[in-house]
Amino acid sequence: MLKKLLKYEFKATARTMGSMYLAMVAAAALLGFTMRMTIQHETKGFGSQGMENFFASAMMILMLGYVALILPTVVLTIMQGVQRFYKNLLGGEGYLMNTLPVSTRQLLASKTIAGVVWMAASAVVSVLSMLILLVVSSAGQSGLGEWVDMLPQVLRVFHYNTGVSLLNFAAGMVVAALCGCA
Repeated sequence: MLKKLLKYEFKATARTMGSMYLAMVAAAALLGFTMRMTIQHETKGFGSQGMENFFASAMMILMLGYVALILPTVVLTIMQGVQRFYKNLLGGEGYLMNTLPVSTRQLLASKTIAGVVWMAASAVVSVLSMLILLVVSSAGQSGLGEWVDMLPQVLRVFHYNTGVSLLNFAAGMVVAALCGCA
């Protein structure tokens, strides 16, 4: 029965979160493209001063929009989890939820599992959007190759200084954060 509870919990929350994730990834790609165009116009001297100002202004507006999407995504994820707990278990919908032939543990588990999964998904989509921003903004330039070449060196330095691999450290931090959120 927990499987069915989770299915409907994800259906109810996916509409809001999916559109927010899609908007964040689209804004990252658009911002990356605008950053690349701004850099090209400044370094290669394409066009006029008006075009450079246009791309610089568009980049600043898109950057504000991108940050304005990341912050509400984090807040919305937390608020949606709290709201789903309150409304579905303690509010008017709680009357219907508590008449289902499931235990209270399963009701709480479904809300908790869904909340933790959405928090993890928000973190993954945020990191993914930042990677998309990096890749799109430096496509066709030498900057991306330098990042890729530097990554193994960063991993070695981190391992040398801490005695733990960066990937194991990051995985541990993610697990700790998810446990803390639950």
